[in-house]
Amino acid sequence: MNRFAYRAMTAGVGHGGVSPDGAGQIVRGLLEAPDRLQLQQLLHRQGLVLLSARRRWLSLVMPWQKLDRAELASFFERAAMLMTAGIPLLDALAKSETMVRQRRLRHTLKQLRMELLAGQSLGQAVSTLPHGGFGALATSLFQAAEQTGQLGNCFERLAAHYRWQLSWKQQNWQAMRYPLMVIGVVLMLLSMISQQLLPGLSGLLQSLGSQPSLAAKLLMQFSGAVGRFGGVVLIGLVGLSVAVGIAATTLPRVRTIIDRLRLKLPLLGELHRDGQIIPYTHAWLLAWQAGVPLLRGLELARAALSNRSLVEQAKRLEQQLADGQSLSIALMGSRLLPPLLQDLVLMGEQTGRLDQCLQQGLTLLERQLAITWPRRWSQLQNSLLLLAGGMILWVLAAMMLPVYQAVGQLGRGF
Repeated sequence: MNRFAYRAMTAGVGHGGVSPDGAGQIVRGLLEAPDRLQLQQLLHRQGLVLLSARRRWLSLVMPWQKLDRAELASFFERAAMLMTAGIPLLDALAKSETMVRQRRLRHTLKQLRMELLAGQSLGQAVSTLPHGGFGALATSLFQAAEQTGQLGNCFERLAAHYRWQLSWKQQNWQAMRYPLMVIGVVLMLLSMISQQLLPGLSGLLQSLGSQPSLAAKLLMQFSGAVGRFGGVVLIGLVGLSVAVGIAATTLPRVRTIIDRLRLKLPLLGELHRDGQIIPYTHAWLLAWQAGVPLLRGLELARAALSNRSLVEQAKRLEQQLADGQSLSIALMGSRLLPPLLQDLVLMGEQTGRLDQCLQQGLTLLERQLAITWPRRWSQLQNSLLLLAGGMILWVLAAMMLPVYQAVGQLGRGF
């Protein structure tokens, strides 16, 4: 697919040979097409006559740039309101696009309207968007909503889903911000003490004829080692982190081991699991409410998991369902879902109210996490504060005690 920067003119004659308002205006933009002929046909469907086109090798629309969740949520909300008011799909998309600020999203929406003008359905058009479009979950939801005639509800659910993801991300960042600040301040204090104060302390003790204590000797040796080898150690740690990151990316086995260890971390392992399971359950519920079949919904929800250990458990659950096992039997042999959510899912399968039981289980998990998340982070913060306070007291004691001893000796000498 090639990207073209085009210059076009609105058609001078409309349907019935009457010149429409705004005819003859010059329009510029970016559009992806296989070749210039396809570009001309795409523009013609929009009532534009191609004047010139130039292939763009570089663009401010980066393929790796992710679609902004806040922009997506706002776009889907506006589109849902317009469609509920009776405005056709193409007009609703065009009006909603005018308020989008992210360049990547505007480009994606323009490409979507081109595919719709070419005669494709919304599900087909979304599936052919470049760089993954809105993702597999949105694509399947659109396809299911077209079959059930609930496009407006689909847009509303996707907007709520992206809003929920934003809220979840903000909660995580707010919880992690204070511990990261504490770690940063402690490291800065230790660096200043070891680089600025300890060299002067060593010279002062030598001039007073006093012998430093064992703690002071260890601290001075540590300061000297940091001064001599600190840069090498820092480069080595950065290199090790990069090597582990590359290995985790290229070697699935390494990534699985790392993710399995993350689930076993004290204080944070259970929170990490719940933080993975809640988005997974939310995506599964969204797909089920849109009419997506059970197995396909679980496959789509798996994209919400980033922990490879949990991804493997989800794949095993899907394989058991594909082999003909019921959901209840497959869940009984799986450790993917928490016991509470697992019991609610089994109840929903028996009563035929899976969506209601999933919603209830998701609400209970979110409430439970809203209570345990601040408590665990508070425990971690207190542990970090105690550790930081202990290290600072040890450093100050190692620095000041030899000085007090030397001053005392001088006082007795007089």
